[in-house]
Amino acid sequence: MINILSQNPHWQGIVSLLQPKRRTVVENVLADLDTDLIALITGPRRVGKSVLLLQVLDHLIQDMHVSPKQILFYTFSPSDTSDLLESVFGEYIHEHCDLNKPFYLFFDEIQYLDGYEEKIKRIYDTYKGRAKLFLTGSLSLNYKRRMHESLAGRFFEYRMFPLFFDEYLYLKDDADYDQYKKITTAKDAALTLGFVKKYRQEFETFLTLKRLPETIWLTDEQSALYNENVKGQSLNQDAFEYFDIASPNTLQALFSYISAHNGLEFRGRAVAQKLAGVSEITISKYIDVLEIMGMVYIAYNTTNSLKKANSLRKIYLSSHNSDPLLNIGFAVESYVLEKLLSQKKEVAFYRKRQQEIDFLIPNEKIAIEVKYRSDTTHFDLTNMQQFSQAHGYQNQLITLNEYAESVELSKLPAMLL
Repeated sequence: MINILSQNPHWQGIVSLLQPKRRTVVENVLADLDTDLIALITGPRRVGKSVLLLQVLDHLIQDMHVSPKQILFYTFSPSDTSDLLESVFGEYIHEHCDLNKPFYLFFDEIQYLDGYEEKIKRIYDTYKGRAKLFLTGSLSLNYKRRMHESLAGRFFEYRMFPLFFDEYLYLKDDADYDQYKKITTAKDAALTLGFVKKYRQEFETFLTLKRLPETIWLTDEQSALYNENVKGQSLNQDAFEYFDIASPNTLQALFSYISAHNGLEFRGRAVAQKLAGVSEITISKYIDVLEIMGMVYIAYNTTNSLKKANSLRKIYLSSHNSDPLLNIGFAVESYVLEKLLSQKKEVAFYRKRQQEIDFLIPNEKIAIEVKYRSDTTHFDLTNMQQFSQAHGYQNQLITLNEYAESVELSKLPAMLL
């Protein structure tokens, strides 16, 4: 007999001690509670997917007064067999749940179960209108194909990223976060530059060491060790449990190569030649693995999905995966891309002959250059201004400590993005 009581202490009135403050994505999930669609929460290791589930569960009980027995929580593990989902759900609906009332199913680390998509689809279709499902987990290489085939039109995806600076301040200290809100609301150049000067060192430490929630209250040395452990678990455990990795050494070598060439153009054939004995097909597959695990992000020199395969591309590491000793400018550029992706913007870059723009948001006609240094020059803006004049784009410069707003050009410190 399956013992699901231990995973559901809320049935006995035992409330978990949670971080009371919620990340932005939690609020997005709560806003969609009245829909039937499955909430699929994705993201890399240790960004807070399980905490998100528990915060939603707590909201249902404390704020919406849902009976605890109408909520099932279950975390799966690598040793679980594919039939466990049916067993857990069967015991729940027969022994604990009132099927005449709405009920909520939280399945954490669902990817450990082979063929879970069809089982989830069956539950969704059978109990639509009565059951709300929440799924989290790192995802397999063919996740997108299987999810869209099996659960097409049945889910919202909520993509979690490492912390952004406003979230970090919010979780860490109310006074600091109040200062941040004041600055972003006031839009005063003098106040903004004073804030940037005060928080510059903390922002740069945050970028390289404090982007995972559990690192906020650790020392810098502890944070560095924690981040390395998480990165190692992703490369040495997750990659082999979820993906068909034939060459562990190749994956490690590829990740090291990207680390040393963060944000530069990536040509699979050239990289395959550098990593002797590796095919371009293997390089492409392993890039997909790293992207799905949330360890890298890809920007293309086009937004046309039909042209991406033959397009130039750049690959960026999330700053929490990078070497803290690398140039801070690379971490800032990765951070800007993550911030744009978190806002569900379609992001590309532009490269034609010698003209290059860091990021484009074609749907909004915005061109973005990242120059994380003091006193940018006219030369820094030449390519962007020429491109924008030719294509009708607005210009945005992400800086270290410059702030200005105008129709022609806005300048914004990276920590306020």
